[in-house]
Amino acid sequence: MRQIVLAIIFLLLLSHGKVKAIDTLSVSSKHKLFISISGGIGITARDFSIFEKDYRLAAHNIAGFAKNGINGKFDLTYLFTEKLGINFMCYSSVHETEVPTVNELFPESGLALGGGSNRLSYNYNTKKWYTNGVLLGPVIGFGTGKIKFNLKFAGGVQRIESPETKLYEAGYTWQLNWPSTHPYSSSTIQSAITTYNFVFDSGLYFKINLKKKLDLLIAFDFLTSRATFKGQSSYTSDYYNGTTNTNTNTNTHTEQTNTLKFVKNISIACFNIGVSYAIK
Repeated sequence: MRQIVLAIIFLLLLSHGKVKAIDTLSVSSKHKLFISISGGIGITARDFSIFEKDYRLAAHNIAGFAKNGINGKFDLTYLFTEKLGINFMCYSSVHETEVPTVNELFPESGLALGGGSNRLSYNYNTKKWYTNGVLLGPVIGFGTGKIKFNLKFAGGVQRIESPETKLYEAGYTWQLNWPSTHPYSSSTIQSAITTYNFVFDSGLYFKINLKKKLDLLIAFDFLTSRATFKGQSSYTSDYYNGTTNTNTNTNTHTEQTNTLKFVKNISIACFNIGVSYAIK
């Protein structure tokens, strides 16, 4: 009888210990919700950082490439366990446009023997590149104590807007048997084009605890996508059969609108600093 009582007491103590262990595990792995805001530099790569122009096409892209810019991000992270969760991210970036060189805009076609054209001046005006997106994907957490880091992968929808670009050119044409040169001028306007595409992101976030629920956030994201731009380009030219642009000269005026299509591989490396706050 005494042995039975001792056995029952032992089982009760063991059961109590298991309950405490389960409670402790439940507390240490409880779900947590984090909100993060950060900003920093966006470094462009691949086609986004070069100027490409297909001269075989009647209408080709004349917008310069995107320079390194600035970006801002909003992250919402929900942890199922201490090490596994899901991340929702919104981001936006702005990039100044690099002005192409004269050789990039007007490649030399070689020496003219019996005639040709000479460019006297040109003017190039453009605006900014804009990108933004919404992404969702898994996140894996590592580290203990005051320093932790998250590894994440995500996919989503990206919106890219190319800049409106205007190119004006003036010069003259000539032939060996002409008594004088003939002035000309041309203007090309490429409208801003908005496109939507799939974007993939891989990121690494470092968190340094500042207070109970507040962390300093240092984040790196690499966004990559392939975007197809479809829009319009308008072309206007004036050709004068005289030496000066006066009303007495015969003027040949041309206007046309062309369908424009080009493809870019867009990549942006984002280095950000911000804060992360534990809501729950």
